[in-house]
Amino acid sequence: MRYLLLFFTLLFTNSITYAASCVYAYGNYIGNGNATKAITGISFTPEAILVKPVGNYGAWITTNTMAAGYAKLLSSTAAVTTGYISSIDAGGFTVGTSANVNNVLYQYVVFDETTDFNIGSFTGNAVTATDHSGLTSGQPEVLWIFPENATGSTFTQANRSPLDGYWTDGSDGSQHAMWAWSGTGFTAGTVQNANTIVYHFIAMDASADANIEEGIYVGDGTDDKSVTPLGGGFTPTVALTFTHATAGPPSLKTAAMTSNNAFKLGSATGVETDLIKTFVAGGVTLGTDGATNPSANFNSLLGFSNGTSLPVELTSFEAHKYESDVSLTWETATEVNSDHFEIMHSTDGENFSSIGTVAAQGNSNHFIRYDFTHEKPGNGIHYYQLVEYDADGAFEKFKTIIVNMNDDLEMITQLFPNPTKSYTSLYFNSSVGGCYFITINDLSGKEVYSAKIGTMIGENLFKISMVEFAEGTYNVNLRAPGGSVSSIKVVKIN
Repeated sequence: MRYLLLFFTLLFTNSITYAASCVYAYGNYIGNGNATKAITGISFTPEAILVKPVGNYGAWITTNTMAAGYAKLLSSTAAVTTGYISSIDAGGFTVGTSANVNNVLYQYVVFDETTDFNIGSFTGNAVTATDHSGLTSGQPEVLWIFPENATGSTFTQANRSPLDGYWTDGSDGSQHAMWAWSGTGFTAGTVQNANTIVYHFIAMDASADANIEEGIYVGDGTDDKSVTPLGGGFTPTVALTFTHATAGPPSLKTAAMTSNNAFKLGSATGVETDLIKTFVAGGVTLGTDGATNPSANFNSLLGFSNGTSLPVELTSFEAHKYESDVSLTWETATEVNSDHFEIMHSTDGENFSSIGTVAAQGNSNHFIRYDFTHEKPGNGIHYYQLVEYDADGAFEKFKTIIVNMNDDLEMITQLFPNPTKSYTSLYFNSSVGGCYFITINDLSGKEVYSAKIGTMIGENLFKISMVEFAEGTYNVNLRAPGGSVSSIKVVKIN
């Protein structure tokens, strides 16, 4: 919704090249139990995806250097596995069954690689102090390593000494995951450099990036402790804390989570209230949990600011004729920082004007249903759009739906999804049943598709494959037995 444009290159094993501030987005979604679920609305193609379910489920991460469909679980020493991520997509990502449990809320953060936020991989060679140089940002200050084998993931930063790393699964932090920083990269230690094993990593140069800050703080175990090592002018919207292994796994909080709520990334536990409590200028306030606030221990805080929040997951938007009025209803699964909805109306499907607004919930992690009545719009075909506005003025426009106010006119009520990459479903009402004809024309008028279908009186559904269609806009035409024709535009994307 809100975004920065940037350029990137990819990183490959040992010959390190890269895909200027950090660009990221955060949000949430609710699982529906299907084999896959697409998370959309992100203004860039994610290159690192971190997901933590609400409940007793472990967090996982995937990067664009991992094989398609693979992710690393942060709560165990298991090897990379499938079932969590199906694909990284333009403008989002698609999750699999293990990350789409019905009615489970998932919090996520996605990153785009920049010159100061390098995502890459290397193959271990079992040689002590192997140098991996060539980062475009020079020497990083933060490094996160994800092995493909059954070894835990580690995090370390320039302020930490020795550079042994925090182990995200809670294992021994005294091992040499990291040996030293080099001028333009890092030197892997013995633990994260096993022969022939592929290691994926995220390297961050916080000193050169206005949207990333890291620092050290000392815990004392007191509640509502304010720690501000990031600088007074830096208020994060995403924060991670790391302590030594005996204190607990790292913790995560994003601005999409309610106040006082946070998660332990390396533990299959639910929401906790005594980890990271709130964001403040220069850092965060902490609870009493030893995973974030152990007494007399040096801990790491990593913060990100100015990211994109993805405020609304719309699950339905419908319009129904009710006597001489139109009843509009819609439902959201999650909301972050949403302010209000604007209802747009048109009689030609192209020129829309506002007919009213409805206040939004603001922040929500459960299903919310809204309604609006358009009184006496008149006869004919009526088109409706829904626009959601954030508190800061950013907005997102949702799909167009149609209502027929004439009893004797055959009408298309919905075409979804639209735009589509593969298939779309045509919903329409029939007052007579019988044989109907569907044709699709490109904008020059050339017919590119036709079908003859049988219908029943009432609502009907017909699925259309557009897999072989060229990218562009098309007119879908529905002709009833009496000769009346309804039309709607569909957009094919690649």
